[in-house]
Amino acid sequence: MSENDAGGDSSWFEGIEHTVDGGLEAAGHFIESTGEEAAHAFEAAGATAEDAAKLVASDADVIPGISEVASVVQTGYHAGAAIGDAISGDWDGAADQSLSMAESAGNAATFGGLGLAEGAVDLVNAAAGGDESTDSHHLLQSALQGAGNWLGDEAYNLVHGGDSDSADAGSADSGSSAGGSSGGDDSSGGDAGAYDYAGVDGGAAPPME
Repeated sequence: MSENDAGGDSSWFEGIEHTVDGGLEAAGHFIESTGEEAAHAFEAAGATAEDAAKLVASDADVIPGISEVASVVQTGYHAGAAIGDAISGDWDGAADQSLSMAESAGNAATFGGLGLAEGAVDLVNAAAGGDESTDSHHLLQSALQGAGNWLGDEAYNLVHGGDSDSADAGSADSGSSAGGSSGGDDSSGGDAGAYDYAGVDGGAAPPME
């Protein structure tokens, strides 16, 4: 199997994984919120809270619990892996695992929206023949790295920009002063070799002794 085939298979796997994660989280949230709304409706119609809970109870109630457990397990796993990589000195691995941890937490926070979006990107990427370098995880990683580099450059310019401007201004002033001094020397040099005969015998040269 070539590297491109392996990369394509990885993108398919990532797409399926993200879609399942997002779909499970979205289904869990939908079932939970729908059950709560139905229970409130039964209570408003005169049923007790216990009766309302029994009326809306179903086997699907296990899905929200499964999605919550899956989210906690994934987030915890990536957090532990990030710490392990940092301890071993693998900072790139630690950053990668931290991003995966943030993705898992973000999927839960968006009720599956982030997972479904990432899954769609990965599946399109795999169908187009892309590899893991262009999947949703690495695209997000590249975007964050670019934003971090830009912020770092802006912070550096903010701190050191004034010193740089002062140095440039000082260099310009030094150049101007040097040019002015040089020009003055030329004019004085020319005056030293000249003699004004205008007031001597009508402009005639003085007599030779």
